[in-house]
Amino acid sequence: MLGFSVYLGESFDELYIETMLNHGFKYVFTSLQIPEEDSELYFEKLKALKLLIGDKAEIIADASPHAFQNLGLSYKQPEVLKDLGIDYIRLDISLAIPDIISLLSEVKIVCNASTDAISLLDELKEQGIDMSRIMVAHNYYPRPETGLDKAYFIKQNTKLKTSFPDISIMAFVTGTVFRGPVYEGLPTLEDHRYCHPLIAAHELAALGVDDICIGDIGIDTTTINQFNNFFHKGIV
Repeated sequence: MLGFSVYLGESFDELYIETMLNHGFKYVFTSLQIPEEDSELYFEKLKALKLLIGDKAEIIADASPHAFQNLGLSYKQPEVLKDLGIDYIRLDISLAIPDIISLLSEVKIVCNASTDAISLLDELKEQGIDMSRIMVAHNYYPRPETGLDKAYFIKQNTKLKTSFPDISIMAFVTGTVFRGPVYEGLPTLEDHRYCHPLIAAHELAALGVDDICIGDIGIDTTTINQFNNFFHKGIV
């Protein structure tokens, strides 16, 4: 499936969000890791984002223990996350298994596919966790020469699919409207930094990725139509 990113520190472009939802994008990625603003404002914006999206897509929120602490959140109170409109919490840094199990009582989780996802998935499977409530996602990389190498990416995806064939893997491509402050795209693979988003998405799909997300703050109308035509109508 396809996803796009909306960042809480930016003003919402409601027309863009509506357009993406109407063109079959089913995930909305956001981050709780950049809380320069008051946490209450973040929470209000999350709720407003959920109102805009409704049941057309699911919200994936990227978080770390530091971000949780800054925002006054707790892994022991997953109902608060659900009330904020969050459907998935992406664990940038692994948590203790009891904390993950606590989260899973209310929200789904996303493990870090680039680092320790396999060991974490093994532990959760041993605990009898419903694995359909878990997906994995690679990072995006804002600075040039920091993105993943393609050989490493293929190796990680192969290991994941061999051990957990039903697990869903997400990775990122750049947009056409870059997010600051670096403005060099937000891809997973370094080879895709200056690549057309659809070409990058096509290659990710060929390399074992199930869910492809636009990392940057936007793609233009032409590119939206290209994604819709290719992924939903089979037209190049």
